[in-house]
Amino acid sequence: AEKKYYNPTSANGFSVYSDTLFSMELDSAEIIYDVAFHVEDKQTGNSIVHAKVEIDSIIKTTDFSGNVAYSLKPGNYQVRISENDYKSLEVDVTIQSDTLLTFRLEKLFAEIKFRLKNQGVPVNKALVVLNNDSLFTSSLGIATFRSLPVDSTYSYKINKDNYQTLQGSLILTTDITLNLEIEKMSTGINELKKVDFHFYPNPAGNYLNIESENGLGKLELLKSNGSVIRSFKALSTLKTISLSNFPNGFYFIRRYGGDDMLPEVKSLIIRR
Repeated sequence: AEKKYYNPTSANGFSVYSDTLFSMELDSAEIIYDVAFHVEDKQTGNSIVHAKVEIDSIIKTTDFSGNVAYSLKPGNYQVRISENDYKSLEVDVTIQSDTLLTFRLEKLFAEIKFRLKNQGVPVNKALVVLNNDSLFTSSLGIATFRSLPVDSTYSYKINKDNYQTLQGSLILTTDITLNLEIEKMSTGINELKKVDFHFYPNPAGNYLNIESENGLGKLELLKSNGSVIRSFKALSTLKTISLSNFPNGFYFIRRYGGDDMLPEVKSLIIRR
């Protein structure tokens, strides 16, 4: 004879010659309950994988369904649940039967992913400035900022040469992907030639090298709001300028050509 939570028992050697009743006694065994824990994101309801569930110094991690199982005696337990990017949770539970317990964790950090396209084509090497941080988009047009504190406001600005500037802000509560369409600039002056120049390094520290095969001419250093903070002329094809007096941040370099040349503006980051 067997029953859950009792020790099994058996008997033999009986002879049966008529209807009869056998009586057998089962001794109570140590009761063990099957307890399952499910961990999910409080904001999205998505299961959290690899969350740590600790009971009586025994730590297990949730599977790909956000579940983990324990075998527990009846009684009171303190359960601690933790996972990277989430606020840890400590709760007291009473176990009196087989059960499934669900816990929801609040995010501490999240990520913002920018995905840029122009007419369905990914836009790479676009500069994405998010508050005081910055990244360039990859070949897939993606820039991802990770481990950002939630419940905070983030402002972004996106620049790429010959493209319109995008900017905006958001309050971060969970992981988010911004799918943005960035348009090419139209000057309406097709007969003008574009000034060709480049500079390095970018991001720059205390110095910046600027060069052009046709001579540099007039150059301007602009703040992110477009105001000119320094201008100079260079007759050579290469000029090194000092940036030591300028704080870290986002800037522009503008170069002017002749009457038949269209001025060109390129973005610059100063980071030490």
